Amino acid sequence: PSMEVRPADGVANCFAVMGPRGGGRREGMVSASRSRQGYVLWVGKECVQVSARDCDGLWWGLVTLRQMVEQAQSCGWLPEVEIHDWPAVPLRGVHLDLKGYQPTLKAMIDFARVLSTHKINVILLEIEDRMVFKSVHGLAADGAFDCSDLRRFADECRSLFIEVIPKVQCLAHVDYLLKHERYSRFREAGHPYQYCPRNEGGLELWKDMAREVMAALPGGRYFHIGADEPENLGECKVCKKHSKADSYMHRVAKCIDFVASAGRRPVMWDDILRNLHQHMSNEEARRTWELGRKAVLMYWAYGYGGKGNEFPFLPAYLDAGMEVWGASGASGCGPSWIQDIPPFEERAANIGAWAETAARFGLHGLMHTGWTRIASADPPAEPQEACWLPILYGAETTWGGGRVEGGAWVKKAARGFWRIAGENVAPLMSAHERELPADLRAAARRQQDRWALLCALSEIATHREERGRLVECWQMYRHPLRYGRLADYRLKTVCGNLEQFERRRKERIRRVKAAMEKFYTPATVSEFLESRFGVDEDIIASVRNLLRKAS
Repeated sequence: PSMEVRPADGVANCFAVMGPRGGGRREGMVSASRSRQGYVLWVGKECVQVSARDCDGLWWGLVTLRQMVEQAQSCGWLPEVEIHDWPAVPLRGVHLDLKGYQPTLKAMIDFARVLSTHKINVILLEIEDRMVFKSVHGLAADGAFDCSDLRRFADECRSLFIEVIPKVQCLAHVDYLLKHERYSRFREAGHPYQYCPRNEGGLELWKDMAREVMAALPGGRYFHIGADEPENLGECKVCKKHSKADSYMHRVAKCIDFVASAGRRPVMWDDILRNLHQHMSNEEARRTWELGRKAVLMYWAYGYGGKGNEFPFLPAYLDAGMEVWGASGASGCGPSWIQDIPPFEERAANIGAWAETAARFGLHGLMHTGWTRIASADPPAEPQEACWLPILYGAETTWGGGRVEGGAWVKKAARGFWRIAGENVAPLMSAHERELPADLRAAARRQQDRWALLCALSEIATHREERGRLVECWQMYRHPLRYGRLADYRLKTVCGNLEQFERRRKERIRRVKAAMEKFYTPATVSEFLESRFGVDEDIIASVRNLLRKAS
């Protein structure tokens, strides 16, 4: 088959024609696409045609065609069909948070390629110490990307019709930087978590970092400055002379102006404007609303526990003339801050509510956040590569603009993403709390490296249960073991429990390590294994010490 892509009718129309060149093409299809990024896909007996108003729409039409061809391979035929399709939300994003997990460049590019095949067109890139900065010495983590790596990633994303929006925190959540003594002079009252908003040297340091990131990721329209959760506002001697709202606005307004002067639209979190954490009085917080008129306001609300999926400030923000993007929680959002796999039903409830809300209010963007570490002092949360269920659910609901029933959707995702057919896939919805059954672990025929990682991580839940039983056994028999009074038959039970725990632990570490190494750097894998299995060494040593005394 041949493909033809060209402008038509003197406007920004695009055609993709597959089949005998020029044969069988239907005329007049361009006007049928309803919006920007929309397309019409027509499959006839001898010809396949995609038409769109713009190149983005043409791309998404080809993505749909590819999906249809892949499905046709299983049934042996491609149906004759005409599809009119367009997105409910123009900017459909996934948050790629590098601070918890450092992917290899190859894996990060492949991550973007998979996102594009599901019509995601934005990556919100959280960088922190995962870039080698010329302006900040001694900051880069092991395996950090250099400027050329990030430029190559941006180029690959651009070819996939994905826009990269970089994020560099301008006020709080900067302990990854200010924990270093050489930058301690920029701290608020000695807290490495936060810049002093009145310290101009800290502002200049942030500007230098922002410039480097923009140079590494050129051509973008947006830049995220963070500006959330500054819990140490007003604590230093200088800031005590000002109100918290004044200090916050003093710093954030300058960052907004800097980004705008660089030709990009600033983006910021909204929690201070709604005084979510009560960092100041409600009257003070209301004054910060003027910042929301100068930047895109990203309204984050994660509906913890699957409840509270309502967004009461949205109408007020819009009435005040602000551009608002939604931000759901795809992963790293609780109920625990150290999960291995996100709880799908809770995350889907939040994502679906945001997708429906974004479509109803006509929001220009919706980002699905995936926090891989709450702060640099915290252990890594879920790896991005274990979060495909909520990510794909977010992709589908944001394009369609509404919720999708979770159970039926998981079956569809298992069939389409992993090529799992004819199996009971319901355990996928609870993989965060119990390991996947053996028959399901062997069922995937596609994306097998990602599937192996998901299966291996699901075993950690079982490992935690077994660790708990070992500790319980240790507690029950600690006194007689300590004084050498445990009967032989019970001593044998304790020894057997310990040996079984050690054997299974070794096997699980091997599987998790092998699966993670397909995507992440050695330092990242090592830290993850320590955070999940490291405490076992102390428990094992203590039990063995008691057993030596008993024997």
